[in-house]
Amino acid sequence: MGLAGGAHAAGLDSLAVTASQLMEIGAADITKPAPATRSLGERSLIVVVGMQSEAKAARGSNTEVITGAMREDELRAKLAALDTSKVGALISFGVAGGLDPSVKVGDMVVPDTIIYNNRTWRASPELSREIRLKLERAGIFAHRGPIVGVEGLTQGRADWREQFRRTTGADAVDMETHIAAEFAESRDIPFTAIRAISDTVGQTLPPAAMLPLNENGGVRMNLVIGSILWNPGQIGDLIRTGRDFQTAMETLRRGRAELGYLFDKN
Repeated sequence: MGLAGGAHAAGLDSLAVTASQLMEIGAADITKPAPATRSLGERSLIVVVGMQSEAKAARGSNTEVITGAMREDELRAKLAALDTSKVGALISFGVAGGLDPSVKVGDMVVPDTIIYNNRTWRASPELSREIRLKLERAGIFAHRGPIVGVEGLTQGRADWREQFRRTTGADAVDMETHIAAEFAESRDIPFTAIRAISDTVGQTLPPAAMLPLNENGGVRMNLVIGSILWNPGQIGDLIRTGRDFQTAMETLRRGRAELGYLFDKN
């Protein structure tokens, strides 16, 4: 789920709106190298997402989809309960906010590294390279700069995003990828992320795009309607944000179609 400049969308599925969140992070230390990619073969794929719309796009005959729904502790608990003895890889999948000014709405990010606070994880080089090559052969360019993680809702202001970019050097930000990376490292599972940009570093998101999701990763429409009634001046920005979210989801679905060999059993 994407935040302004990288944080994950606190989205309106029906209005297709993403949310932006930011938090301060410090300098990162590289943790142990990522494990080498294993051929999935009969092994399954775990896919970590933030929202219902992302989960729907990710589903496949070889996948187990875990939805974070902006509840970080619950996401960690869901992952910890998994039996990973037959898991071949783990992918963080969904939308993210752009931080690098060169990253545009609809662009894809498949990072080399993931940052959160004072930690940095390396994505599986082989898996990331393979995915980027598959996407680029289909005409989908994938940036490879870092994804930085955030936890908790904050205001998606453009000035916060710009500061976050200067502090971290990351290309994008979301709320799930760092949690997935930490778990994958703990279980020695090859890991990477596939994230489409839904909002950019110069944007300030409207209040209705910053609302929490329900426990299944869906939009709380009563809160959205209440926000619009309280502040109808945000409607234009909300429509634009929804269109950008749909653009990101179109890229994500295209990418998923090109990567069927990972998500679906042969």
